[in-house]
Amino acid sequence: MTDKKHSSLIILVFILILCIVALFMYMNSRLSTIERSFNKLTNLSATVEQNMPSDYRSFIDEYLQKNMEKIVKREHPVGGKWIITKRIFLSANTLVLDYEDGHESGQLVLVINEIRGDKIRYKILWQ
Repeated sequence: MTDKKHSSLIILVFILILCIVALFMYMNSRLSTIERSFNKLTNLSATVEQNMPSDYRSFIDEYLQKNMEKIVKREHPVGGKWIITKRIFLSANTLVLDYEDGHESGQLVLVINEIRGDKIRYKILWQ
């Protein structure tokens, strides 16, 4: 290999290494941003929950757990029952729910429109 080709190859490898390092640093900073956003959301949820009456939270939790089959509207691949694995209150009437049946999982954003008696009228914004 000539010295000119050898030098060019070294420069190309060096540029490739720089690109990989830059990509790694960029992805690492993006993950940090996502983690910070998630932490803010979790802190917001804790604040919202602290300001809500416990009987209101309990009623919503019980209603959602009893009615997850109706709310999720998805078939189970192997049978089972949808259960809530995580619930985050974004406001008094907006929730993010993580759910699973042991085989599949999902997430949805639900807005409570009205509570009348033992019924909740809701709308799913995203699933």
